[in-house]
Amino acid sequence: ENAGIVAHLRQLSLLSKITIGLYVGFSLLLPMILSHFEMVSISVLVMIFPIAVLYFLYWRTSRACIPLDTVIKLFASGYVVAVLSAVVLEGILEVVFGVILFILFGGVIAKAMKEAGGGDDGTSDGKNFIGGGGGGGNALFGFGLGERMKGFFSHFGGGASVSSFGNLFLDDAATGGNNGYDEQKVRELLGKYILLVLLIAFLFLFVIPGFVEEYTKHMSVRATWLPHPLRSPRAVCIALVSAALGFATKENLQYVFSVGRSNYEGELALLGLRSLFPVHAICAGIQAVQMI
Repeated sequence: ENAGIVAHLRQLSLLSKITIGLYVGFSLLLPMILSHFEMVSISVLVMIFPIAVLYFLYWRTSRACIPLDTVIKLFASGYVVAVLSAVVLEGILEVVFGVILFILFGGVIAKAMKEAGGGDDGTSDGKNFIGGGGGGGNALFGFGLGERMKGFFSHFGGGASVSSFGNLFLDDAATGGNNGYDEQKVRELLGKYILLVLLIAFLFLFVIPGFVEEYTKHMSVRATWLPHPLRSPRAVCIALVSAALGFATKENLQYVFSVGRSNYEGELALLGLRSLFPVHAICAGIQAVQMI
């Protein structure tokens, strides 16, 4: 159990070997073949943090608590299963709460969009709000807000402005689009409806993502059949952190590549910034305390 890395790698199951092979193939070899060397470097760098955490938490002192094969599978579960589950569940909750908010504040939203110059009347604005998640529709609040926030932070390294913040709520026109929104009016409206903006931002950017992400990470461990039961508090902590690190790794890749391959320095800066705040791993540790 305390043997070296080579001995542990020899004990890996076929599924774990396939998992490692798929990551290496799609994240390293394929980009190299396509000459996307910046993507290769990002795919390597994004793994430094989870490997470092697992080295100190697991490999250095506690490798006898849980097999390496299980750690790899739980990491992959967080990387794939938890992320996909979170996307689906978060999308459903955004639609549900978006409809509720539209019912409660639809008149205010339509009025605000009209004041911003997005249309000649409030009717079309209300319809655009309903379709805000996709298809080119506008959305003051609600559907697609998570993606808008990701876009906002992807430009953070390049100097976010009021216009880019307004883009979260008033579509692409706030940052130079052609839908007729006036940036000065956007500034005024953000101040006028600041409480509503903060309420909806808190709901869509913290409450829903926080609940969904922590729930899916937790269930990616609890709902997984393990050949070796987690018998010690240390093993429970390692299992939850492994899944959380897989989730965080996939999320970091999504955030970093949203910057665009033409901004390699921005990608590195964003990756470094996100690595400084390992929220998912910390929350997994807190969950482990509650499960022990």
